[in-house]
Amino acid sequence: MSGPGPSWVSRTKICLTLKPPESLLCSETTPHPGTELPAQAKGELSWEQQEPLGQVVMSPVGSMECWSGAWVLLLALEVLGIENGQPVALACHRLGPRGDMNCSWAGPAPHNASGPYHLCYRGLKLLPGASQSAPFPPRQRWVLVERSHLTQNEVYDVWVEAGDGTNVTWTLRLDLDAIVKPPPPQLSLVNMSSGVAVTWETEGSLPATPPPACELRYRPCGASNWTSVPEDDLEPSGHEFLGLEPFTAYEAQARCGPPWSDWGAPLHFTTPEAAPEGLVDVWRGLNDTEPGRPCLLLWKELDPKLARGVVTSYNVAIPPAPDQAVPCCHARLPCTAPNASISASTHCGRTKPAILSLERTDLPPPQKVQAEAVSGGGLAVSWVAPGMEPRELLVEWAEEMGDPRTLPNWTRCPLEHNHILLPGKFQPEVPYQVRMYALYPHGFGAAPSIRVYVQEGVPSAGPEGLHAQSVSPTASVISWHEIPLRYCHGKLVNYTLYLESATGSLNTNQSVNASKRRYWLSGLQPGTAYYLRMSGSTNVGEGPTSAVYVFHTPSSHWQTILGALLGLGLFLLLACIAGIIFRAQVLTLCRKVLPRWCWEKIPDPVHSLVLLQEVPKDTGSLVFSLAPKEPPITHIAIEAPTSTNIKTPPSPGPSSSPGDPPPILSGYEKHFMPTPEEVMGLV
Repeated sequence: MSGPGPSWVSRTKICLTLKPPESLLCSETTPHPGTELPAQAKGELSWEQQEPLGQVVMSPVGSMECWSGAWVLLLALEVLGIENGQPVALACHRLGPRGDMNCSWAGPAPHNASGPYHLCYRGLKLLPGASQSAPFPPRQRWVLVERSHLTQNEVYDVWVEAGDGTNVTWTLRLDLDAIVKPPPPQLSLVNMSSGVAVTWETEGSLPATPPPACELRYRPCGASNWTSVPEDDLEPSGHEFLGLEPFTAYEAQARCGPPWSDWGAPLHFTTPEAAPEGLVDVWRGLNDTEPGRPCLLLWKELDPKLARGVVTSYNVAIPPAPDQAVPCCHARLPCTAPNASISASTHCGRTKPAILSLERTDLPPPQKVQAEAVSGGGLAVSWVAPGMEPRELLVEWAEEMGDPRTLPNWTRCPLEHNHILLPGKFQPEVPYQVRMYALYPHGFGAAPSIRVYVQEGVPSAGPEGLHAQSVSPTASVISWHEIPLRYCHGKLVNYTLYLESATGSLNTNQSVNASKRRYWLSGLQPGTAYYLRMSGSTNVGEGPTSAVYVFHTPSSHWQTILGALLGLGLFLLLACIAGIIFRAQVLTLCRKVLPRWCWEKIPDPVHSLVLLQEVPKDTGSLVFSLAPKEPPITHIAIEAPTSTNIKTPPSPGPSSSPGDPPPILSGYEKHFMPTPEEVMGLV
């Protein structure tokens, strides 16, 4: 094994500047004779060579600066792309005064290096010139040297060497005691009514010796960045946190040095509660599952940053009833209530009441509201401010086919903006109803709701209820039902109608607007069977077709018969209408044309056939020759009865003998005889 000669020993300080510029990592290395420092690094790399030193012992300050970031330095050198074939940096440390020495390096091996690999270390102070090595596989980037192979208080030159004598790393000069990492301190929590304080203890420190310097950092649980406590604010063995958010979970870590230990296990704690701030986000909703009480008062849980404690209850006040404590996050609300208010209560107080005014619902709403999908599966809503300035704007949305018991979501919009990205996750191919409101001190105004999809698909079914109505042998009207919403998977833009004749003479398709439910088919063949199918399309594509519907066109002679019947019916209808309108003229015409007995109300004996049948046969010829004579008029004097008790004897009925012939009636008399209904008094 070969190594650097003791007569040529220089300390070289390599400083690597990362982004951000204030992050500076340093390592003290000793270059091997005949090697050059890397100059092809993809970053800002500077170095300086000092005068040769006989014996070098790393100072505590140097250890603090270098060994704390050894792993980051090795990784940075590899990321910055040091040219393959050049040695890389080496870092070593010990865990505790009796721990083994762990050395590691990063980056590819030189092109001309070949295995096996060895970690070489040589003493310079107590056993000068004594070299030892520890082999390890070529793919491994670390090696552990047992404590039994090392000498206490010794200064070593350490490097990694390939089997052919090629140096893989720069030579590192170190003091065995200076690279010892002390164990991390143990943090303890001190409960205080006004805040939080922590203390720490370090292992191995003597009671008479001053405590080592320590660093403390903290962050909210779940955060990625740490906040360091300034050194001037730290006490020798503890620190009281000031300015932390109330009722917030934090974690803190500490380390002590030099040499600096690793960061200790995080200590988790929660700051005390404080009086709540802000207002509860309140809204109203429709409850379709409970007839008779269709309205609900809705609110969201108070933001933990505003609650600053545990919310014990919510106090709801709906005039004229007094406020009452209810659990989160909805309560029944009479639809006629003019307003409602709600506040949140904690152990430290109550928030100001948030008032929702429902007095009027006809106030000016936002204009030109639009909702559209954005990349990433979100929904963006834009609008134009209403003519009257509202107190605030609110957007409400919910799944259109979701559970009716599911409450809607809502968010409030800044007045100075005209668009917003709705929070939350949205499912693809699911329709959402989006509606925007303008809230005023005395009510609100609602814009029309909008159906929107974050991601559309193709329909999974075709239209149902296909029906054909023939209007002529060559034309039919096709009607259908809309595709159910659960099968649309997007906004329908058109229907496609596929028509094929049984004879094969016609095979065509027609596109129909999605808003229509009827289509006129013309140019068909009379007495022919046709096969009809339909499909729906969205902006993504066309869905499957419906089941085949078969219909027949009528024959041509049927059209002639139907036309004649329709013409006759139309003529009769028009005649009835004309008769009603010109009733007087029609009656006058009938009296001139029809016989008198058809329109006279009192019969004329001259036209009676009874007289003709009662005259003897031998004189019948004289009846027609003689002109009818009116009988003489007989005058009868009628005196008023003097007594009201005079009884009139019943008049005997007409006597009839068995030999008398039955009375003779003719059709003329029947025309003037009363009907049975008139005789019984039913008319």
